Amino acid sequence: MKKQNKRRSYVVYPRIQFPLAGVVIITAGGSFLISALLLSAYFLMHFTPRLVYPINHQLMLLLGMGFCVLLVVISYLLFKFSHRVVGPVIKLQRALHALSENPGAAEPIAFRRKDFFTQTAVSYNQICQYCKERERIRREMRSVIEKINQDKLSVKEGGILLEKLYNTDADLI
Repeated sequence: MKKQNKRRSYVVYPRIQFPLAGVVIITAGGSFLISALLLSAYFLMHFTPRLVYPINHQLMLLLGMGFCVLLVVISYLLFKFSHRVVGPVIKLQRALHALSENPGAAEPIAFRRKDFFTQTAVSYNQICQYCKERERIRREMRSVIEKINQDKLSVKEGGILLEKLYNTDADLI
Protein backbone atom coordinates (compact mmCIF):
# COMPACT_ATOMS: atom_id res chain seq x y z
CA MET A 1 0.00 0.00 0.00
CA LYS A 2 1.37 3.39 -0.90
CA LYS A 3 2.04 5.93 1.82
CA GLN A 4 -0.77 8.38 2.45
CA ASN A 5 0.05 12.07 2.56
CA LYS A 6 -1.29 14.06 5.45
CA ARG A 7 -4.16 16.29 4.55
CA ARG A 8 -3.08 19.88 4.09
CA SER A 9 -6.26 21.63 5.11
CA TYR A 10 -8.37 21.21 8.21
CA VAL A 11 -11.41 22.62 6.42
CA VAL A 12 -12.47 19.77 4.15
CA TYR A 13 -16.20 20.32 3.93
CA PRO A 14 -17.19 23.82 5.08
CA ARG A 15 -20.93 23.08 4.97
CA ILE A 16 -20.50 20.80 8.00
CA GLN A 17 -17.41 22.13 9.72
CA PHE A 18 -18.25 25.85 9.87
CA PRO A 19 -21.74 25.46 11.37
CA LEU A 20 -20.26 23.06 13.91
CA ALA A 21 -17.58 25.63 14.77
CA GLY A 22 -20.27 28.32 14.99
CA VAL A 23 -22.26 26.28 17.50
CA VAL A 24 -19.16 25.76 19.65
CA ILE A 25 -18.16 29.44 19.47
CA ILE A 26 -21.68 30.65 20.30
CA THR A 27 -21.93 28.18 23.18
CA ALA A 28 -18.52 29.13 24.58
CA GLY A 29 -19.18 32.86 24.07
CA GLY A 30 -22.57 32.62 25.72
CA SER A 31 -21.07 30.74 28.65
CA PHE A 32 -18.39 33.39 29.01
CA LEU A 33 -20.89 36.26 28.95
CA ILE A 34 -23.23 34.60 31.43
CA SER A 35 -20.39 33.75 33.83
CA ALA A 36 -18.97 37.29 33.53
CA LEU A 37 -22.37 38.85 34.24
CA LEU A 38 -23.06 36.56 37.18
CA LEU A 39 -19.60 37.18 38.61
CA SER A 40 -20.02 40.94 38.24
CA ALA A 41 -23.43 40.80 39.88
CA TYR A 42 -22.02 38.74 42.74
CA PHE A 43 -19.20 41.23 43.38
CA LEU A 44 -21.53 44.20 43.17
CA MET A 45 -24.01 42.66 45.57
CA HIS A 46 -21.46 41.61 48.21
CA PHE A 47 -18.82 44.32 48.03
CA THR A 48 -18.96 48.05 47.67
CA PRO A 49 -18.48 49.22 44.07
CA ARG A 50 -15.52 51.43 44.88
CA LEU A 51 -13.51 48.52 46.37
CA VAL A 52 -14.54 46.02 43.73
CA TYR A 53 -13.81 47.88 40.51
CA PRO A 54 -10.05 47.11 40.24
CA ILE A 55 -10.56 43.48 41.23
CA ASN A 56 -13.56 43.14 38.94
CA HIS A 57 -11.67 44.69 36.04
CA GLN A 58 -8.69 42.35 36.50
CA LEU A 59 -10.99 39.36 36.85
CA MET A 60 -12.84 40.25 33.65
CA LEU A 61 -9.53 40.69 31.84
CA LEU A 62 -8.35 37.26 33.02
CA LEU A 63 -11.67 35.69 32.08
CA GLY A 64 -11.52 37.30 28.64
CA MET A 65 -7.96 36.10 27.99
CA GLY A 66 -8.85 32.63 29.23
CA PHE A 67 -11.89 32.59 26.98
CA CYS A 68 -9.78 33.56 23.95
CA VAL A 69 -7.20 30.85 24.65
CA LEU A 70 -9.94 28.30 25.28
CA LEU A 71 -11.71 29.33 22.08
CA VAL A 72 -8.54 28.83 20.01
CA VAL A 73 -7.86 25.42 21.59
CA ILE A 74 -11.46 24.27 21.19
CA SER A 75 -11.58 25.48 17.57
CA TYR A 76 -8.37 23.62 16.75
CA LEU A 77 -9.61 20.41 18.38
CA LEU A 78 -13.00 20.80 16.72
CA PHE A 79 -11.53 21.09 13.24
CA LYS A 80 -9.09 18.26 13.92
CA PHE A 81 -11.90 16.01 15.14
CA SER A 82 -14.35 16.97 12.41
CA HIS A 83 -11.61 16.43 9.84
CA ARG A 84 -11.35 12.80 10.96
CA VAL A 85 -15.08 12.43 10.31
CA VAL A 86 -15.66 14.61 7.26
CA GLY A 87 -12.43 13.73 5.40
CA PRO A 88 -13.26 10.01 4.99
CA VAL A 89 -16.85 10.82 4.03
CA ILE A 90 -15.69 13.16 1.26
CA LYS A 91 -13.06 10.66 0.09
CA LEU A 92 -15.68 7.91 -0.01
CA GLN A 93 -18.13 10.18 -1.86
CA ARG A 94 -15.54 10.88 -4.57
CA ALA A 95 -14.64 7.20 -4.83
CA LEU A 96 -18.31 6.20 -5.15
CA HIS A 97 -18.81 8.81 -7.84
CA ALA A 98 -15.82 7.41 -9.76
CA LEU A 99 -17.19 3.89 -9.26
CA SER A 100 -20.57 4.90 -10.67
CA GLU A 101 -18.89 6.48 -13.70
CA ASN A 102 -16.72 3.45 -14.55
CA PRO A 103 -17.20 0.31 -12.40
CA GLY A 104 -14.42 -1.59 -14.14
CA ALA A 105 -11.78 1.01 -13.28
CA ALA A 106 -12.65 1.29 -9.58
CA GLU A 107 -9.63 1.87 -7.38
CA PRO A 108 -9.47 0.80 -3.74
CA ILE A 109 -9.25 3.50 -1.09
CA ALA A 110 -7.49 3.66 2.26
CA PHE A 111 -8.22 5.88 5.21
CA ARG A 112 -5.70 7.01 7.75
CA ARG A 113 -5.37 4.94 10.90
CA LYS A 114 -7.03 7.56 13.13
CA ASP A 115 -9.88 8.33 10.73
CA PHE A 116 -13.38 7.20 11.48
CA PHE A 117 -15.31 4.82 9.21
CA THR A 118 -12.27 2.65 8.36
CA GLN A 119 -14.55 -0.39 8.04
CA THR A 120 -16.41 1.49 5.31
CA ALA A 121 -13.20 1.63 3.28
CA VAL A 122 -12.82 -2.14 3.64
CA SER A 123 -16.40 -2.66 2.42
CA TYR A 124 -15.87 -0.24 -0.47
CA ASN A 125 -12.70 -2.11 -1.48
CA GLN A 126 -14.68 -5.38 -1.50
CA ILE A 127 -17.23 -3.74 -3.79
CA CYS A 128 -14.39 -2.61 -6.08
CA GLN A 129 -13.03 -6.15 -6.22
CA TYR A 130 -16.51 -7.46 -7.01
CA CYS A 131 -16.94 -4.90 -9.82
CA LYS A 132 -13.56 -5.77 -11.32
CA GLU A 133 -14.39 -9.49 -11.26
CA ARG A 134 -17.74 -8.85 -12.91
CA GLU A 135 -16.07 -6.75 -15.57
CA ARG A 136 -13.48 -9.47 -16.19
CA ILE A 137 -16.20 -12.14 -16.59
CA ARG A 138 -18.21 -9.83 -18.83
CA ARG A 139 -15.14 -9.28 -21.06
CA GLU A 140 -14.47 -13.03 -21.25
CA MET A 141 -18.10 -13.73 -22.17
CA ARG A 142 -18.04 -11.03 -24.84
CA SER A 143 -14.83 -12.52 -26.21
CA VAL A 144 -16.39 -16.00 -26.43
CA ILE A 145 -19.53 -14.62 -28.10
CA GLU A 146 -17.41 -12.60 -30.53
CA LYS A 147 -15.40 -15.73 -31.44
CA ILE A 148 -18.65 -17.63 -32.03
CA ASN A 149 -19.93 -14.81 -34.27
CA GLN A 150 -16.68 -14.80 -36.26
CA ASP A 151 -16.84 -18.60 -36.67
CA LYS A 152 -13.52 -19.02 -34.84
CA LEU A 153 -15.35 -21.15 -32.30
CA SER A 154 -18.22 -23.56 -32.77
CA VAL A 155 -21.48 -22.86 -31.01
CA LYS A 156 -21.07 -26.02 -28.97
CA GLU A 157 -17.54 -25.10 -27.82
CA GLY A 158 -18.67 -21.55 -27.11
CA GLY A 159 -21.60 -22.83 -25.10
CA ILE A 160 -19.27 -25.02 -23.06
CA LEU A 161 -16.94 -22.07 -22.37
CA LEU A 162 -19.83 -19.79 -21.45
CA GLU A 163 -21.29 -22.45 -19.16
CA LYS A 164 -17.89 -22.89 -17.52
CA LEU A 165 -17.63 -19.14 -16.95
CA TYR A 166 -21.15 -19.05 -15.60
CA ASN A 167 -20.61 -21.99 -13.23
CA THR A 168 -17.29 -20.78 -11.82
CA ASP A 169 -18.55 -17.28 -11.15
CA ALA A 170 -22.33 -17.71 -10.95
CA ASP A 171 -22.60 -15.50 -7.89
CA LEU A 172 -20.93 -12.62 -9.74
CA ILE A 173 -23.27 -12.62 -12.72
